[in-house]
Amino acid sequence: MTRKELTEIRRRLKAAESAITQFHGCYVNGIHQIVSMFSVSVATMTETESGMYFDLLRKAISGVNGKNLVTVKMENNGPYQRMLNDIRQFGAKDTNVRERFYKEIIEHADIDGNYLILLAFDNYDVPYRSASGEVDRATSAAVFSYFICALCPVIDAEAKLAYISANHEFRSNTVGQTAGVPAAGFMYPSFDDRSSNLDKALYYMKSAADTHDGFAESMFGTKRPMLDAERREAFHDALTDATDGVCEFTSAQMLYQAMREKTEEIKTSENPEMDMLRPDDLEGILEESGIDGKKAKMLAASYGEAVGKNARLMPNAVMESGRFQMTTPDVKITVNPDMASLVKMRTIDGKRYILIPADGGVELNGLEVF
Repeated sequence: MTRKELTEIRRRLKAAESAITQFHGCYVNGIHQIVSMFSVSVATMTETESGMYFDLLRKAISGVNGKNLVTVKMENNGPYQRMLNDIRQFGAKDTNVRERFYKEIIEHADIDGNYLILLAFDNYDVPYRSASGEVDRATSAAVFSYFICALCPVIDAEAKLAYISANHEFRSNTVGQTAGVPAAGFMYPSFDDRSSNLDKALYYMKSAADTHDGFAESMFGTKRPMLDAERREAFHDALTDATDGVCEFTSAQMLYQAMREKTEEIKTSENPEMDMLRPDDLEGILEESGIDGKKAKMLAASYGEAVGKNARLMPNAVMESGRFQMTTPDVKITVNPDMASLVKMRTIDGKRYILIPADGGVELNGLEVF
């Protein structure tokens, strides 16, 4: 599912755009008991109120692929795919189907405190798009039937001074409990090539530090794909093992440049997925970066075992290519990525120094210095 396809769905999540007529929910307390189940009609809400619900749904499919969004592939016609497809087909109208689904989530969700399970179902008449990219909204290419599930922590409102008209004074007052930003959620099925892919779901995590893997596995029957940060850590571990913890500055610099070039290549590609990196591709890239051939082969093999030999990777899963940053115990230096090749490392009188050209002028806290 491309970023463009995801944006197309997110833009629908408004009362005037979507075919969502009801929001369904289950309020769960801190000891995993159902407090209430409800279904509320969009037609009975104010624009502001429905907007709050839609905002939670948008957040449940927001973010960056590889950072807090991943596409999960399920077993074709397996039990988990059938479960989600049943929810998709019957969940909007059948209370019993929704209740079974809520209980399945409650059994495996690892959210502390009270939380809301929010569900919404939509049918999208996908407008026809020509090969040139022109959209004909009067002609439907297909109907994309999907649902979004969001797990929203319920937060106790903060007490504030509020004007009490009956007493003509300000007193402590609270609004009650409010639904917070989703901690986890997903959309099923995935919207691939602007149509339904029943083998895949889009999974969201608010934080890479708390991925709610138990919930994800209970929904999809498989482990979620690794995040880019986890893949980078695996690469760093493999690099450390292969080089005995010693990676030359010039090799790291050349590898960084190779990842930047690969990123640009993928951005402009007509078929980005086919141009993504595979673990085996790294062997040649590492050798070109000055790493010994034997070590490069060992590193690529080790990394492939960690992330999957057939994984298709964005360069960001190997090394962050959006920034060039060097750190010492006391100093952090950030350089314009386009100028990264100008940075040098030299040993002078037995001490290592980072050298950066300063021809364009230097400022210290806004003060020009010489």
